[in-house]
Amino acid sequence: MAHYLLRVQSIGSSPLRIGQAGPILSPRGQLLLDRSLPVGKDVDTILVYRMSGRLHAELRIAVKTLPVDPEEERAVPLPDIEGYPLRITAGFHARNHREPGHRRALDIVPVLPAGKTIFGREVRSPFKAWVLALTKDQPDRPGHAPNEVLLKDETGRVWRFAHFMKGSSPLLPGQRLDKGALLGRIGLSGKTSGPHLHMELVLQR
Repeated sequence: MAHYLLRVQSIGSSPLRIGQAGPILSPRGQLLLDRSLPVGKDVDTILVYRMSGRLHAELRIAVKTLPVDPEEERAVPLPDIEGYPLRITAGFHARNHREPGHRRALDIVPVLPAGKTIFGREVRSPFKAWVLALTKDQPDRPGHAPNEVLLKDETGRVWRFAHFMKGSSPLLPGQRLDKGALLGRIGLSGKTSGPHLHMELVLQR
């Protein structure tokens, strides 16, 4: 499936419903719709209803879709988290990775023995890199900005690592890192429902 975001703007004076059971578009308001379309299909159809249930309009949206190469996701150089096996809980284009510009992301957790916690585990760089920027003073409470590190690897690609514990990163902007350098410890900062590492390819050269 291909996923895309569509902004719908109303120019009318009456509320409308997107689909028979979908969200309500307020008069002269707008909605951002998260849509899916099979790869190879180039037209999406959206039905718009009046609040009475009568069909108001049929929108046909031309969408250019491109297949996602699963090898691209598998080729991501994963970090080391204290030597534990890693599990990807959400991959490229997953439901929580659909914001434009942020779709090439992985959510990663270490596979730990029973009774051990993910929170506080050390995350080490999967490659040599330069530190472009970082944030490390946000609290370990979901809803705040994340503690994160932005790295540029030797090929010119830029990577974002997020959800670190407050104060756990020893890095400084401009610092040169070797593979295996400590990036920080897994925390609960940012938009997250539980401790994990968010790794994202921000810029591909």
